[in-house]
Amino acid sequence: GRRMAELLTEPTRTVDRLMLEAITMATREPEARDTIIPALTRIRDQLTSTMSEARLAGAVDDNLDPEAASLMGLSIMLGAVIIRALDLPRADTENVTALVRRASGATG
Repeated sequence: GRRMAELLTEPTRTVDRLMLEAITMATREPEARDTIIPALTRIRDQLTSTMSEARLAGAVDDNLDPEAASLMGLSIMLGAVIIRALDLPRADTENVTALVRRASGATG
């Protein structure tokens, strides 16, 4: 929860602007799409694996679907890139952490 919250609230980095440009380019150019889609798919697969392990360890609710949670996680990560790239106002990290934990079904 905390790391996800930090992704949403941390300062803008150069890589955020580069990532936003790469995503935009992938909507227009097949070569860029062929590069970025596998990378994003790997991230989603890692998130799915992490959520499955967390479920087995009892760290999140047994009813949490790892596939759905990984889609939500990737969506949050990509949204965070946009928020940081545009330097939009952020919320308090502690408040976002609490919200992410509630949304993810964290038990601890």
